[in-house]
Amino acid sequence: MWGEQAASPTVNGRLRVRAAGGVVLVAVAASLVSGPARAGRSPAPNAAPTTTLVPTTIPPPTSTAPSTVAAVPTGPTTTVAPLPAPENESVDPVRLLVPSITVVAEALTDEADRQTAIVTALAAPSHTVAVEAAPGTLCALVPVAAPLMAEGRWERNGQPVRTTPEQRRDPPGYGDCFTNDNGEAFSDGVYQYVAIGPTGATSGAATVVVGSEPLVAWFVNNGDEPVCLVLVSPEPADFYEANDTDSPLLPGEAIAITLADVDHDVRVFGCPPDEAVASFQIAPEPQIYVEMFDADDEPPAPTSLPPTSVAAATTTTTT
Repeated sequence: MWGEQAASPTVNGRLRVRAAGGVVLVAVAASLVSGPARAGRSPAPNAAPTTTLVPTTIPPPTSTAPSTVAAVPTGPTTTVAPLPAPENESVDPVRLLVPSITVVAEALTDEADRQTAIVTALAAPSHTVAVEAAPGTLCALVPVAAPLMAEGRWERNGQPVRTTPEQRRDPPGYGDCFTNDNGEAFSDGVYQYVAIGPTGATSGAATVVVGSEPLVAWFVNNGDEPVCLVLVSPEPADFYEANDTDSPLLPGEAIAITLADVDHDVRVFGCPPDEAVASFQIAPEPQIYVEMFDADDEPPAPTSLPPTSVAAATTTTTT
C-alpha cells in the first residue's frame, strides 16, 4: 500500500535470494514488512487497565506540512452512530487491519503534538521493530478501508497496559498514541498494539522492542517444499507478526527479516499457509542464515552466510 522500491544495501523487509555464486552482505535496518498477524500465541488476559487513551483520527492526506497541522478543536463534537456488530469473529473486519508503530523521543501529552506525530509518521510510513533509546511516546497507525467498530489495546511483554474504548473507526484510519502517565520514558520490553473487534477478533499486531537494536536474519528454506508464510514473535510477546512471501519461497531460497536482538519464536507455513510445518526458537544474530527445517527436529542452528547471488531482490512495504 505504501509502494514498492528497488532493493538497496538497507533491508527494509525481505529480500529473496537463490543459492548460487557470490556473496551477499546485509545491512541492519529498522523496519519490517508485516502482513496481518492473526495467529495470537495465547489468549491475552482481560485485566482492566487503570487508565484509557482517547484515540486520534488520522486526517485525510493534504499538502500541508506536518509542522503546520492545526490543533484539534476543543469545542462540541458530533456523535457518530455505532455500527452493528459482525455476525461472528470470522467475518469481523478488524481481522483485516494491519497496524504499525512509530516511536517519538519526547513524551507527547498535548493532543496537537500527537496529531503532528501521527501525520508525520503517515507521510513516511515504516514499521519500527526495535529501538535502543527509550522513547517518550509510542503511536500506532491503523489504516481503515471501511467503517468498523474497534477498541485498541497496548501490551508490554504480553500484559495489557493501556486500552482505548470501542468506538467507530472511519477511513482513512486512526492513530493511537501512548505516553506514560508520569511522562517518563518507556522501560525496556516488548510493546505490541492490536485492535479488537466487537466479536473479540484481533487485528495484526504492531511490535516494537524497546532497549534492543534491530538486526537482519536470513531464513533459508532447506526443506523439500515451498514456504509461503513465516511468523515471528519476540519471546515475551503475545502475538506473532506475519511475513508472507510475494511468491512461494522455493527450496534453497531465503527470506530476510528484520528482528530485534532478543529471542524469537518462529512458525513456518507451507503453501497454502493453512498449517505450520515447522516451529522453533532462535537467538538471532546479524547477517546469519537460519535453516527453517532440521532433520533431527532440533532448533535450527545459525550458520555463516553461504555463497549466494541475488536473483530477484525487491523490497515491498505493505499494510
